[in-house]
Amino acid sequence: MATLVHELTDGSVSVTLVNLDQGKPHEIAVQAGGYAEHQFTQLEFRARTRALDANAVTVRLAPGVGQRLTFRLKRYTNRPDLSFPGNRR
Repeated sequence: MATLVHELTDGSVSVTLVNLDQGKPHEIAVQAGGYAEHQFTQLEFRARTRALDANAVTVRLAPGVGQRLTFRLKRYTNRPDLSFPGNRR
């Protein structure tokens, strides 16, 4: 997997995620802040918008596929958490 951050503002982050493996799909956890201290409120991709209410999301990409995503977020709404996104309850 590869990630390119295009833009980072007070209310959003725009990234491109690319699955570099040509043979199999992969998943990646995208977290709102280094310690999950922010909260995602919306995801924009492929001219679609999806409401979110999470401090992390899992993105699954097919082999060799890339996707640009824009996340809207509220900053500093969560208590900092050092655990990995898949291990939170």
